[in-house]
Amino acid sequence: MNVGLLRQASLAACAMAALAPGAAAAQGGDCNGSPTGVKVVVKVENIRAAEGLMAVTFYDDEKKFLKSGGSIRVLREPARAGSQSICYWVPRPGSYAVVVYQDLNSNHKFGYNWLTGPNEPWGLTNNPHSLSLLNLPKFNQVKFEAHQGDNVVQVTLNYPK
Repeated sequence: MNVGLLRQASLAACAMAALAPGAAAAQGGDCNGSPTGVKVVVKVENIRAAEGLMAVTFYDDEKKFLKSGGSIRVLREPARAGSQSICYWVPRPGSYAVVVYQDLNSNHKFGYNWLTGPNEPWGLTNNPHSLSLLNLPKFNQVKFEAHQGDNVVQVTLNYPK
């Protein structure tokens, strides 16, 4: 067998695998932002429907956590049922918190009723299960440490009651 042809076939197979949906993100080849050496892959679980946008917000400052304009980056991608991964190069190693919500109507706003709470699926790092105006989580409760290299955090969506 011709080794050159075998090598070409192998490279073609790798290229096809890389083009498969989700393969680039899984391999880290399709990460948002400028490469910094500190990659965070947010694995969003428990997505019931491929509807609207998945919004992933990154925070790196306790004083700015959950404040308007306090995030370092908001990423939005079409939501996929089941689970999906969204990757971002954070600026440096350190403490971060991630807030995720499924923007069902794609209006770039988190649906929240001040009396009943969230009306769109949501989640945070460390997966707290309740969210109310009177009981918002603190940065220290949901932060994680991002180290040099690849970091993976899992966020499980919660649904309105």
